[in-house]
Amino acid sequence: MITLRCTLKLLKKLRIEDPGETNKPTTSLGDWYANILFTRQGHFILCASEKSLLPIVLSARDLDTLVTRFREQLIDVFIYLGVPNKSVENEIRQMSPFAFGRTKSKVVLGSLNDFAYNLRYMLPLHDSYSLIDWSLNLAEMPCGPLKYRTPIQVTHELLGL
Repeated sequence: MITLRCTLKLLKKLRIEDPGETNKPTTSLGDWYANILFTRQGHFILCASEKSLLPIVLSARDLDTLVTRFREQLIDVFIYLGVPNKSVENEIRQMSPFAFGRTKSKVVLGSLNDFAYNLRYMLPLHDSYSLIDWSLNLAEMPCGPLKYRTPIQVTHELLGL
């Protein structure tokens, strides 16, 4: 079980009025946080793992398919990071059921804001990048809450790699 902890702005876009309380996550990377980002280059959903801050960048189109696209993008990022198939399958399997909730951690929200700031700056400079390129690029940034390790390093540690 995981919860996608959304900002109020994203919850409104998803038409979720009262997400209610959720259970503890069963995944290695914990719950995920998400915010919507509006830029000249497009609208994006920026997600980050609660424990590793691993970022996932998605298009904000077709919000009905957000959960499916999130899982698919996460699988692609895991594969690029060299996560073994068994670990990928286990993490994705542990993501069921999938719930929506309100944000709780100001630390994770601050990191999402840092990622958003960097993404806004880099988007016009690298217009040929794909969403996966953006996710991986942001994942290479050292983060203060991780003692200046990168989300990639912490993800590897949490997955036992």
